[in-house]
Amino acid sequence: MANSVVIDEYPNTVAQNATINENYKEAAHKVAESAIADFLDLCKVVRTTADCAHISAYLANWAKAHNLNPVVDEFLNVYWDVPASPGCENWPKIIFQTHQDMVWETKNTASPDPKPVDVVYDEETGAIHSRNFETTLGADPGEGIITLLAISKDYGFKHGPLRVIFTTKEETTMDGAYGLSSEVLDSDFMINIDGRQAGIVRIFSCGVRTFVYKKNYEMTKSEHDTQLKINVDGLLGGHSANSIIYKRVSAIDVLRNVMNRLVERNTNFDFISLEGGQNFNAIAYSAEMKLACSNDDVDAIKEISNSVIDEQMANSVDDKNGKCNFEVSDLTSDVFASVDTKQISELLNAFHNELFDMFEEVELVPKNSLNMGVASIKDGALDFTLMYRFGEEEFLKKLEKFNDEVSKNLQINYEVIETLPAWYPSKDRKLLNAYTRASKEVCDVDVIVNGTHGGLEVGVFLDKRPSMQCISFGADVKGEHSTNETFYTKSLPYYFATLIRTLETLN
Repeated sequence: MANSVVIDEYPNTVAQNATINENYKEAAHKVAESAIADFLDLCKVVRTTADCAHISAYLANWAKAHNLNPVVDEFLNVYWDVPASPGCENWPKIIFQTHQDMVWETKNTASPDPKPVDVVYDEETGAIHSRNFETTLGADPGEGIITLLAISKDYGFKHGPLRVIFTTKEETTMDGAYGLSSEVLDSDFMINIDGRQAGIVRIFSCGVRTFVYKKNYEMTKSEHDTQLKINVDGLLGGHSANSIIYKRVSAIDVLRNVMNRLVERNTNFDFISLEGGQNFNAIAYSAEMKLACSNDDVDAIKEISNSVIDEQMANSVDDKNGKCNFEVSDLTSDVFASVDTKQISELLNAFHNELFDMFEEVELVPKNSLNMGVASIKDGALDFTLMYRFGEEEFLKKLEKFNDEVSKNLQINYEVIETLPAWYPSKDRKLLNAYTRASKEVCDVDVIVNGTHGGLEVGVFLDKRPSMQCISFGADVKGEHSTNETFYTKSLPYYFATLIRTLETLN
């Protein structure tokens, strides 16, 4: 009897325990072992969105060392062709694509700058994560990078001509995808490697629209002489597309609600600053707010803050360890005027982390959502970033109208810094059918076909070549965009066995 994976089960027991056909077992394990070695080497390379030069050069040098001919374009995208197996030269070309850059997060506030990831590899369980879970791992997109490196090597299995493409800045502006020449996309088939669980294949992704509100204010003096710093930390955070389904708590949301509760209880305070969030596509796991207040009100504000975070964690599926830390000092800072504090509060209250609805057609895929990504409100300057993910054009129209109304009513301007088109399913299913059939034939695993709430580069590529059939999948990665990120490599033999068989059948 065939098995199918359980969505969001980690470790993925179905993939790990899959019985691989003897004709593919040895090759799949050989490729998996080599891919793990490639991943551990990859972790030595700094590869953040802000600095793609190192990873771009690494990939180009890797290709040259393997007698391939890499092209590096002006956007630092890297791509090369892999010759077909002998006798398969006339098979259709297949494009494999992934991105180069990772989200960098660290718990080490004393040394926050990106650096090579210090990894721990448990060979018994196959789990790889950063040491002490101090930083993100970069399995997003490391799983994709090592897949494209694997298919660039000659393991003796049959395949037609291949092209591998590594794009830049996927985690922010997707400049690499937008800048990639349409001439490079000269195929009817594309496989995007940017999944999170082996045994699941995606055939659509939501679009993304990111808004940034900005305004400058004149600071003033406070009548109070005490400063209270409220620091929220210990929350899980995570990818705003994949983790929002668990009702993860946003640290920015916590501090917004603390301000609301103080106003409701007529607490006398002045607002100094609010800073939080690490990336606009990640749920804020930490944030800090500074208030000016009377020393007599400090204990009451602490009590309110603790009550707010406890209430929000009670509504979360798995976010239970957040806390508020406090620091009291003499006031030395200027504050926002009360009228400006009211305006800022009204802006924050117009939005909150929210999953609006789910797709009905597929299991456990969010449809439309909002993430309060990054807030920097200090020294008279407001900079507030929101990321919407949309699974329907009608929702996009509604959110545009709503933001226009908020901007007009509050007299705070915004700009759109990112728009990523949605990827809608192809009517032609040859590529999809080949993959699902391969999983069944080689491993007796029924693939789950669904989509992702995350924005994938596929939507950009389809604007350049609408006729391409595209699918997206990956190995087992949990906790991406957070320091809990873990790569479960025991899923790789199943993953590569299915991929090898897929390439063999697309002739």
